[in-house]
Amino acid sequence: MEDEEKDEQESLNPAEESSDLNTEETADLEEETTEESVEELKAKLKKQEELAGNYKIRAEKAEKKAKETKPEESQKQPKGERLSDTDIIALAKADIHKDDISEVLEYARFKDISVSEALNAGVIKTTLAEKKEQRKVAEATNTKATGRSSKKKSDEQMLAEFEDGKIEIDDPEEAARLQGLRVRQNMNKNKQ
Repeated sequence: MEDEEKDEQESLNPAEESSDLNTEETADLEEETTEESVEELKAKLKKQEELAGNYKIRAEKAEKKAKETKPEESQKQPKGERLSDTDIIALAKADIHKDDISEVLEYARFKDISVSEALNAGVIKTTLAEKKEQRKVAEATNTKATGRSSKKKSDEQMLAEFEDGKIEIDDPEEAARLQGLRVRQNMNKNKQ
């Protein structure tokens, strides 16, 4: 009977039993979690140290490479902007506009040839011809506004302005026209 009473008590208090079990399981889990987290932290720390070391090595290599390339770049650049006498003579004889000289010099440096050879290159000849044509067109095109109107004045208006002193004649064609108008006007007066 005593056994039965114990069983009844045990069956009456199952919450107590489960809480005792839960406490033991929780303690075991905490120990495992703590051990795992310490191990994980150690692994993460080790990985970060490795990465930091790798970054340092990369930075050092990049610095060495940058130092090595600087002297090479200075060797590639020409020693000053001095032109040889033959290059100067070739530029003078070529009758090149001052804006185009830099283009010829750049091409000569790029191709690593003399200026006279660059002037004989088809690319430069074509480019210079195109730019010369563009300059001619720009000079021929009047971009400034002039005081003259595009319409021709009528004969009567021109004579009236001339008699009033309002007209200034700068164009020889207009002067000849005005003179012809005055002659006709005088002939008409004489016939009447």
